[in-house]
Amino acid sequence: MPKNTENVRVAVRARPISEREIKLSCSKVVDISPNGLVNLHAPMNKSQVTPQHKFTYDFAYDENVQQEQLYSDLGQVVIENAFSGYNACIFAYGQ
Repeated sequence: MPKNTENVRVAVRARPISEREIKLSCSKVVDISPNGLVNLHAPMNKSQVTPQHKFTYDFAYDENVQQEQLYSDLGQVVIENAFSGYNACIFAYGQ
């Protein structure tokens, strides 16, 4: 039996602001809480209040997370279960 009985876990990792975005004076639009809560807000506009959208994930990481932490939280159990004969898949999408 797999160590983790959940079939699907969803994680999100915020990327750092790029050099181009820094040159354009872009602001960070994602705030991540340790409990998996992600607040997404529109860039600041002086003429209007920016609405926020909140999302909850099983895991949420900011731009400072280390690869070792991602592997520990997400990859290790999948690899262990695969070596135990269970089907396993990690799907990653990035921009």
